[in-house]
Amino acid sequence: VQSYFQPTQDPSCKASPDGKEVLLSSFRGRTLRGAEIPLPEGYSGYAIRPVCAGPEGLDGGEELEAVHRFTHVTAWNHDVKPAASDYFPALVDWSSLAAVLHGTRPEA
Repeated sequence: VQSYFQPTQDPSCKASPDGKEVLLSSFRGRTLRGAEIPLPEGYSGYAIRPVCAGPEGLDGGEELEAVHRFTHVTAWNHDVKPAASDYFPALVDWSSLAAVLHGTRPEA
């Protein structure tokens, strides 16, 4: 992926509305603009791959192995500057709010 997809800082955008650096790239000739979004505190993402499939296949016998852990995701838009109201940043904000509303996060 790194040989085909190389994001750089977008010189035409100083920052997104929430102050994040705007990244610029392209995929199949289409311009992409994105921003790196940190996952909420206490959350991690994992890239996984199958280790071996059991007789049931995906429905119950497949073992998975975590090959990479990440704490940030880059959210991309087609030729549009990233905004805090985009789907993924709003989802991250909602998960933080839901944790407070439902008491799953200790009070500071």
